[in-house]
Amino acid sequence: MKFFGKIGFLVFTVSACLSALFFERQLDRRASRVKPVELYATINGHLNAVRRDDIHAAYRQSAASVRENFSYAQFKRMVRDDFEDTARVERIEYGAVQTRGRRAIVQVFFIDFEDRVTPCIYSLVNEGAGWKVSGTRMLKRWEVGQRLGGIRI
Repeated sequence: MKFFGKIGFLVFTVSACLSALFFERQLDRRASRVKPVELYATINGHLNAVRRDDIHAAYRQSAASVRENFSYAQFKRMVRDDFEDTARVERIEYGAVQTRGRRAIVQVFFIDFEDRVTPCIYSLVNEGAGWKVSGTRMLKRWEVGQRLGGIRI
């Protein structure tokens, strides 16, 4: 390889590395600008639609990938199976929020009148116009008396 070829290859490699570093920092900055309140509002809207038994509204608040993979009838069955206990929930508490680019994961704790806690993991995606629910995963209900960490006021 000639001298100018080697220099050109070196310049290309260094510029590619610097570009990758720049774009990674830009994505991190954008992710840090996500306000958890935006995510909480999306989750609350989805849960309120389910509680009102307005499955059409919950389906519209779901991500495009959910609507592509599940028909309305499948979605309705899934919501009724997974969220039947949410109508009897006394309160909802939010846990950790993780964001990466246009995706977010939020811990949600459903607490019933007997102080039993059912944790749930919400996955959200930003589809330009706002956040949409891309998935939920209900976890095993905690034993009575098991508490959330932190300080209660």
